[in-house]
Amino acid sequence: MGSSVGPAPPREKCRGCGAEFKDLICEYCGLASRKAEDPACERAALDEFHVLLRRCEPDMQAKLLREGFLPAQEANLLEAAVLLLPYLEKESLEPGPGAAQRLEAILAKLSALTPNDNLERAIANYRERLVAFHRAERSSLVGGLIMFGALAVGLIAIICWIASLF
Repeated sequence: MGSSVGPAPPREKCRGCGAEFKDLICEYCGLASRKAEDPACERAALDEFHVLLRRCEPDMQAKLLREGFLPAQEANLLEAAVLLLPYLEKESLEPGPGAAQRLEAILAKLSALTPNDNLERAIANYRERLVAFHRAERSSLVGGLIMFGALAVGLIAIICWIASLF
């Protein structure tokens, strides 16, 4: 007699996008499959989120940075902030605005926790990083506008010169 194997239990669906979960983090929208019961489980979800983030194209990275899993525990929030720092560097500007939004969300969560000296120092440090990112972003925008203006003036000068020849 053959043994019959029943159907596999249904996989849990993501509350954000409806996809089936394979692990702790949805690979499509970055949300956690369930609320972390303990700091170690939450840390595992954070690590999984950052593995997913590194594998993505810049457009998807920006989306995940804005909308993806954020831990609740102080130590994991601080680690999440540290893991964001490379995305705020000038060389990786594509997901930078999403990383800045994520860091703002982390800072809001950290600010809601019971304050202590280390936490306040970390919050101040990350706020400085955020200000520096926004300053660099504005500088890039102003530099681009100046270059565009110079190109436009040069083009107008060339057109005027050509027109004067006729």
